[in-house]
Amino acid sequence: MSLLHFLNCHKPTCLLLVVFLTVNCQDSIYKKTYLKEMRKTQRLDSLLFDISFGNKKDDYLDKLWMLNKEKKIKPASETYGWVSYDLKVQPESVSPSDIEFRFIGNFNQTSNLNRINMKFTFKGWAPWNQQYQSHVLIDQILDSILNWYGGNSFFRFDQVNDTLPAYFKIDANRQFKIFIDDDQFVGGEITDLKSKTPQ
Repeated sequence: MSLLHFLNCHKPTCLLLVVFLTVNCQDSIYKKTYLKEMRKTQRLDSLLFDISFGNKKDDYLDKLWMLNKEKKIKPASETYGWVSYDLKVQPESVSPSDIEFRFIGNFNQTSNLNRINMKFTFKGWAPWNQQYQSHVLIDQILDSILNWYGGNSFFRFDQVNDTLPAYFKIDANRQFKIFIDDDQFVGGEITDLKSKTPQ
């Protein structure tokens, strides 16, 4: 039996084998990176502005209050608890390519900051503006985070229940996850993988 005939007769089996190998390969990329970084003794707690993993909730809120008072951030519209910061192409001008960066803290059982949830969107986003969709923005966000934080590169990891790919970057205890949330928003998380208490 020729290989072509075999493949034609066993298409479902071959498809399952390809999916299985792809998932296992991706799983091994994540697992290998995770185990390598977890062996490191250093901690990377710096997040953004003066906010760090381990900050108490009251301290985190005080920092946001001061940043708001200094007009560096503002409450995000229609999203309670989230704040926003504008990433501008030119500091003194307004452009549809400017990015609105939203974030909110997550705290463990002892009120220590252990994750930052993020959202990014172009200021010029509209359903008809193809150049300002999230699938265009995500590459810019990945490059920006790598530029801001340095360290390891991002790798793609397709999780079983996700319909869209996610990109991970792990440096010691600090893990970044970036993904397309919908047509408008690129979502993200910065997580402390060695949080001292359970979430």
